[in-house]
This record gives sequence, C-alpha cells and structure tokens, in this order.
Amino acid sequence: MSRLCAVVFVALLLFVGPVAVAEETSAIAVIDVQRLLSDSKAARTLQEQLLGEREKYQAEFSKHERELREADQKLAGDKPGLSPEAFEKRREELEGRILETNRLAKKRKRELDEGFNAALNELRGEIVKITARIADERGFGVVLTRQNVVIVAKERDITDEVLAELDKTLPKVTLKVSAK
Repeated sequence: MSRLCAVVFVALLLFVGPVAVAEETSAIAVIDVQRLLSDSKAARTLQEQLLGEREKYQAEFSKHERELREADQKLAGDKPGLSPEAFEKRREELEGRILETNRLAKKRKRELDEGFNAALNELRGEIVKITARIADERGFGVVLTRQNVVIVAKERDITDEVLAELDKTLPKVTLKVSAK
C-alpha cells in the first residue's frame, strides 16, 4: 500500500508540477525599452536639446576653423617678408591655437556626452520605476525587454501603459552641459 501511495504521489508531482510552473511563468510581461527611449515626450525633448547643443557647438567651431584657416593663409602670404625665425615663431603660435581648439572641441564633446548620458539615465530610472509599479499592480513576476522576445501575446506587452505613465510623470528631462 505504501508503494502505491508513493507511485500516486510521484505521479501527482509529475502532473501538478508542470501546471504550477506554467502558472508561475505565465506572469511574464514584455516592454519595448527602445520605443520608450525614442517615443516618450522626455526622450523627444532630450533629442531636441541635444540637437540644439550640437548646432551651437558646430557654429562655434566653424568660427574657430574659419579664423584658423584665415590665420594660416595670412601666415603663408607673409612668409616671403618674414625671417625664418619670425616665420617659425608665428607658425608655432598657429599650431598652438590649433591644438587648443582641438582640446576645446574634445572637452565640449565630452561634456555633451556626459550631460546626455546623465539625462538618459534619469529617463531609464523612471522607466524602471514605472515598469516595476505596473508589473506589481498587474501581477507580473518577470518583465523582459521586447528585444529579447520573439513572440508575445499582446496582453503581455505593457509598453503602452508605461509610455502613458512616463509621459505624465516625466514629460521632460533637461540636458545639463557645463558652462563654457
């Protein structure tokens, strides 16, 4: 009799076990993070700010480039009337200005990248908070990114809910770039 009970118990485990696992894994949601990082109000305003800053830097460095080109042309035109020492001194000064302009360009690019990454991290943090709250409210134990899922039932995709909430709670992130 005890052997029959053991066989029934093992059979129950074999049949009930997969059902319990299936119920547990059915609590999976999917979110399209890339869509949130491109379509949310905050992401769009961040992209606009980034574009504006890039245009400002482009204008600034176009001016520097023009000035350096003019200085180079002037130096080339003045060369016949300069002593070799005077020419070499002015050439070294021009090279110094070029190096300084390159350093400034790299510094501005680094500051812009750091500001953009900080704002993007703020946006990502808010996405995680909202996703966690919605997953908890709807009983999802696992949330996967859409990029890691081939096929998903529409009711498991919570991207639209997260997007709507994100647009309400964080309509804008500010791109902070150090002053010149």
